[in-house]
Amino acid sequence: MANLLLNTSAKIPAFGLGTWQSKPGEVGAAVEVALKAGYRHIDCAHIYGNEAEIGETLQKCFREGVVKREEVFVTSKLWNADHASEDVEPACKLTLKNLQLEYLDLYLVHSPSSLAKSTVQLTEDCMLGYDPARMAKTWKAMEGLVEKGLVKAIGISNFTITKTENLLKTAKIVPAVNQVECHPYFQQPKLKAYCDSKGIIFEVYAPLGSPSRVRKQDSDPDPLDDPVIKEISNKHSATVGQICIAFQLHRGLVVIPKSVNPDRIRENLKATEVKLDTEDLQRLKALDRNLRFFVGTFFVKKSVTIEGIWDVAADASFVLPSQKAAAWSVKMNTGVTIPAFGLGTWQSKPGEVGAAVEVALKAGYRHIDCAHIYGNEAEIGETLQKCFREGVVKREEVFVTSKLWSHDHSPEHVEPAYRLTLKNLQLEYLDLYLVHNPFAFRKASEKEWDDENKLGYDELRMSRTWQAMEGLVEKGLVKAIGISNFTITKTENLLKTAKIVPAVNQVECHPYFQQPKLKAYCDSKGVVFEAYSPLGSPASFEAGEVPNILEDLTLKDLAMKHHATIAQICIAFQLHRGLVVIPKSVNPDRIRENLKATEVKLDTEDLQRLKALDKNLRFLKFSWAVKEGPTHDEEIWNACSDESVVV
Repeated sequence: MANLLLNTSAKIPAFGLGTWQSKPGEVGAAVEVALKAGYRHIDCAHIYGNEAEIGETLQKCFREGVVKREEVFVTSKLWNADHASEDVEPACKLTLKNLQLEYLDLYLVHSPSSLAKSTVQLTEDCMLGYDPARMAKTWKAMEGLVEKGLVKAIGISNFTITKTENLLKTAKIVPAVNQVECHPYFQQPKLKAYCDSKGIIFEVYAPLGSPSRVRKQDSDPDPLDDPVIKEISNKHSATVGQICIAFQLHRGLVVIPKSVNPDRIRENLKATEVKLDTEDLQRLKALDRNLRFFVGTFFVKKSVTIEGIWDVAADASFVLPSQKAAAWSVKMNTGVTIPAFGLGTWQSKPGEVGAAVEVALKAGYRHIDCAHIYGNEAEIGETLQKCFREGVVKREEVFVTSKLWSHDHSPEHVEPAYRLTLKNLQLEYLDLYLVHNPFAFRKASEKEWDDENKLGYDELRMSRTWQAMEGLVEKGLVKAIGISNFTITKTENLLKTAKIVPAVNQVECHPYFQQPKLKAYCDSKGVVFEAYSPLGSPASFEAGEVPNILEDLTLKDLAMKHHATIAQICIAFQLHRGLVVIPKSVNPDRIRENLKATEVKLDTEDLQRLKALDKNLRFLKFSWAVKEGPTHDEEIWNACSDESVVV
C-alpha cells in the first residue's frame, strides 16, 4: 500500500478506514475486518462516540498478532467543544484512554468553529464560531502535545486557505494534514494546491460523496450514479466506489472511505489496485461541480452565511505561490517566456532529488534545471511523471532544461545524447537544451577527467557542435537551445557561424560575482542571462577557501529589514536584475523558503548596496576542464580578451 511523507518525515498510509457513523456494536468488527484485510490506517474522532470499542479491537488485534502497534497509523480529532487551551490535553488523553494507546500518530483539530464546553444541544448560545486568536491558542496547546510525546503529528480538518493562513501566522508547527470533504463533484483543486505549497498533506473524507450523510437532499446528485464514473468502472471491471477512491489516490491524496460492511471494506481496498490512465483522469477531473455536500451550518449561528463559513471570496482571491512566482518571467529570443525562478538539481543525489522536485512542484516551482552529468535525470523523470499523473502540474506548465555534456560535443553524438536525456526524463521534448560548457572531452573514455582526454576549447569544433544543436530545433525535438559557462569571447566566436542565437547563457552569478559586463553583452545579443550558484554554492567541491556570502553583514542587514532569509535576499537581488535564478536544495523547508524570494521587494537603496558587494570573485574555477599550461586561466575564462570587448 502506498504511503505519503508527512512534513514530520513520518509516513502516512494513503488509504485508510473512516469510522464516522460506524455505530458501537458495528465499528469494532469493521476495524477488525479492515486490519485483517490489509488496512493500516484507522481514522477516528472523539465525537463519533465509538473510540472505546475501536480501542478494544485494536488491543485484540495486537494480542493476536494481526498487526503490531507501530504498523497501524491511528488518527483522532479534537472536538469543537475542547478548543480552550486548558481542555486540549485532557481531551487528547481521554481519546488515548478510550483507544487504549500510548500515543496517536496524528491528532487533528476537527473543525475551526468552536462550541462552548459541555455542549449537549446545538443552540445559538453555545455556538462560539471561528476566532483566529482563539484558534491560535488552541494550536499552541496542540503543539504542546507533540512536545510531550502524546502525539507524533498534529493537523487540521475542514480548514480553508484563509483559516490556514491565519493559523500559520503564529504556528511553530506547520499542520501535517488538512482533512476535508473531497469527491468527484467537489475536488477542491485550489485548496489542494495551497496545501501542497505548504507541505500539508491533503486528506479526503467522503470520497464517494457520503450517500448516508445527515441532511442529504433528494435533489442532491449522487456520484455513485454518475454515468461517466459507471463507464470508467466498467472499463476497469471495478465498482463505482473503487473508481472514486482510485481517483483520489491517483491525485496523491490520502483517502479514508467509511464502511461497516465486511465485503465493502475488502472491496474498497481493491481500489488501490485500479490503474487509471490519463484519459480516465481527465474525464474524472471534468466532473468537478464545486458542489459541497457538508455545508457546516449546524455549527455556527444563523447569521453566518455558507460563504462566510468557507471563506469563499477570500479564498478565491488568494494568490498561490505558483501564481506569485509566475509574475517573474523573462522572454527569450524565441518569443517564449522562461520562468525566472527555478530549482537547480546539481549535487542532488539519487534518492533525494525526486523528493526535492516533487516538493518544488507542489510548492509552486515551474522550472526544473537538469543535466546529464548530474546522474539523476532518471529519478527526476519518474517524479515528473508522478506529478503529471496526480495533476500537480501539466507538462506544458513546467519548463524543463537539460544540458549536453562535454564528451558529446561531436556532431554525431549530440542527437543521441539528447534522446538519452529525453528517455531518462520521460519527456517528448525539452523546453531548453544547453551546451553545458565550451570544453570538449574525448568520447567514451574511462578516465575522461585525465589530461590526455581533455580536448579543451576549439572554435571550429564548437561551431559544429552548435550546428548539431540547431538540428535538434529544426527537427522539433527541442523548443530552444542555449549555452552555459560561455565567456563574451567564446559567445562571439559562436555567433560568427550560428544560425540560431543562443536563447540563454547559464553562468555563475552571486553578490560577490555579478558579471555586469557579461550580462550587458548577453542583453545586447538578446541572450537571457541565467544565474546558477546564486548563494555562492557553499557546498561546491571547487569553492575552496572563499568567503561565505551567507555571512555577509550587508546581506544580513537587508534580510532583517525585509524579514527574509539571507538566501532570499541573494535570490531576490538577481530577480530584480532581470536574471533567471536556479537555487539548488533538497531540503523541503529550504525549497519552500527559497520560493518566497519572489515576494521580496527590494528598493533602489537595497539594490545599490547589493551591487556594491561585487568583488569579481569567481568561486567555480573550472580548473578541471582543460589541461594544465601557461595559458590555463585565459583559455578558460578569456579575461583579457573579454576585457577588450566593447559592449
